[in-house]
Amino acid sequence: MKAAESDTVLRKRLGQPLVQLTAADGIAAMCSFYADERAEGAVIENDRDMLLYQWGIDSFNTPETFQVSITRQINVLGESQPYQLALIFSYQPTDLLRKIDSGNQWCRSPADLPTFRRFIDASQAFKSVADAKANQVELQLNRRG
Repeated sequence: MKAAESDTVLRKRLGQPLVQLTAADGIAAMCSFYADERAEGAVIENDRDMLLYQWGIDSFNTPETFQVSITRQINVLGESQPYQLALIFSYQPTDLLRKIDSGNQWCRSPADLPTFRRFIDASQAFKSVADAKANQVELQLNRRG
């Protein structure tokens, strides 16, 4: 798969409109996508293809939201900026969600997926929103430098 086409490939794998996805379904799909699909020019052993799980209150935008996201970061050999394919779930912040400290966790290779998934499944952020309907679900493909 070409990194520039990763959003199209993932969208096909999801098999349903983003608005219908739960965080549980979306994160499972992204992890499966990472396990099954290699990105051209992004060698796993050199940290060129990784997953990032993030959570917390986004107070930089209005209205404020609680977000859970999973991002596939792909650094293609010979290109200066990595691709970031982000699946972002945004929720109305409740008192419970506000009490959860923000954070992140990396997965550096498909071999690390079982440990990564256990971390996600055990996280308070994920347990709090896993099957809840998100106010917004976004799939973004960006270049970061």
